[in-house]
Amino acid sequence: MAVDLGLRLPPDWAGRPPHMAPADADLWFRWKPGRLAGASALYFDVALGTGAPSPEGTAPEMARAWSRLTALRADVVVEFPDRWSIVELRAHAGASALGALLSYLALWRESPPDQRPASGSIVTDFLNDDVVRSARGFQIPVVGLGPS
Repeated sequence: MAVDLGLRLPPDWAGRPPHMAPADADLWFRWKPGRLAGASALYFDVALGTGAPSPEGTAPEMARAWSRLTALRADVVVEFPDRWSIVELRAHAGASALGALLSYLALWRESPPDQRPASGSIVTDFLNDDVVRSARGFQIPVVGLGPS
């Protein structure tokens, strides 16, 4: 399954992202000022991968919805003219945040929407030194915003 970006929003969109947990939304609103210069668009809840198989006999339109619902989903994808950026928002980010982001990047690279390169970053409130060091090994920045 190709990356399903979903709804394209302008970079100055100020609404509350759909399906985003309150703690993640807090991180989003604290992180985004000044970081979207040059961005073309924002996408939230981006589906990656195939998801779970739908039950036998499922109508095609329902099978597609089922696949999207059960696929892995990136919190935010920022589109730039020359690249894509996948942002994992996670309060108290641990190793699972890094694992999730690495999974998103691998699935993205299997079936990208175009030929622009993709990178990722983790945005969190409290930095975990082991996660920061591990992410550095994959050239993934971890941004610590501190408590809200």
